[in-house]
Amino acid sequence: DFSDPETDLTVGADVLATLIRSVSHAVAPDDSRPVLSGILVRVRGGELTLIASDGYRLALRSVAVEAPDLEVIAHGKTLAKAVGVLGRATSARLLVDRRASMLCLDTEAGCLAARLIEGKFPDFNRIIPRDPPIQVTVDHSDLLRAARLIRNVVTEEVNSDRRRTFTQRARLTVDAGTLVVQASGTDGDQEAEIVLEANRTRGDDLTIVF
Repeated sequence: DFSDPETDLTVGADVLATLIRSVSHAVAPDDSRPVLSGILVRVRGGELTLIASDGYRLALRSVAVEAPDLEVIAHGKTLAKAVGVLGRATSARLLVDRRASMLCLDTEAGCLAARLIEGKFPDFNRIIPRDPPIQVTVDHSDLLRAARLIRNVVTEEVNSDRRRTFTQRARLTVDAGTLVVQASGTDGDQEAEIVLEANRTRGDDLTIVF
């Protein structure tokens, strides 16, 4: 019963779907760390922000809203399933009822409720560097193209508990004018390298492995 929710705000369905898609890939794949299996839904300072982290990566996306402050953690896998419903809707009401421990997305195409997770989400502001020693600017579409090329080479495996692992790593090399992305297959039969124009505005040359 969401007749008396603590929070009731309306957001464009396409906007909310974009927020969820932007962060759901970073949700922890199991419930061994309950807080990290959720998505932090926060309204503060006129912004609706969704944050997810599995302990190795962090994803954050925000949009301007007019709503009172809110901070809850919703079950990530359930919230990710809402994208299908949102794709058939024009707007969505985001309702939160702490008494029922539920977050509800109510649209003209359907309604989906996700349970709330008790706990405190990690302080993600401490993870995002405010004064990084190395700073490089590269074209977004070029970097995305490089990532897709590397994805074709790096070997992906699914282990017994259905968690994905990657047997190889990608290597990034930065100098004053370029960013070089490289990877090779497990048995050496595949290799990929792409050189991108980059603008290093701070710091020294760097090679880093992911």
